Order: sequence, then structure tokens, then C-alpha cells
Amino acid sequence: MGAHIPERQCICCRNKKCKYDLLRIVKTEEGFLIDRKGNAHGRGAYVCETCLKNPNFIKKRPLDRAFRMKVETQVYEALWGKVE
Repeated sequence: MGAHIPERQCICCRNKKCKYDLLRIVKTEEGFLIDRKGNAHGRGAYVCETCLKNPNFIKKRPLDRAFRMKVETQVYEALWGKVE
């Protein structure tokens, strides 16, 4: 029997994947950032890299749902630009 592999769900496409294959977006007091190590403090949401690279990511606005607040368009554009 193998070791347990934690799964998380992408907030955009809703597919379950291995936690380590997804990027964690964290809301901290300073703002939103991509947590590559997965251990930053703050509320986090997981998104797959293909969804984050997709231009529809800005149109779907999945961070609004995940964090239950209005996230500014500049945040989406900044996150989208960091992955390309």
C-alpha cells in the first residue's frame, strides 16, 4: 500500500489533482500572492497552471468565489502575468 497523496480541487476547472501539481494562491494582509512552497500563512485556494495561463481565468473570476469577496481585475492580471 502506497503513501497517501493529498488531493485538492482547482477553483477554476473543478478537477481534482495532486496538491503538488497545483499552484496555491494566498490572500495575506499585504495582498494576493502565489505560494510555490505551499506553507504561507493566510487563506489559500488552488488553481492548475493551465487554468491560470488561460485568458478565460480573468473572465471566470474564480478567486471571487474562493475568497467570497470582490477581487480587483489588477490582481487577476498580475497573477496571470506571473505564470506566462
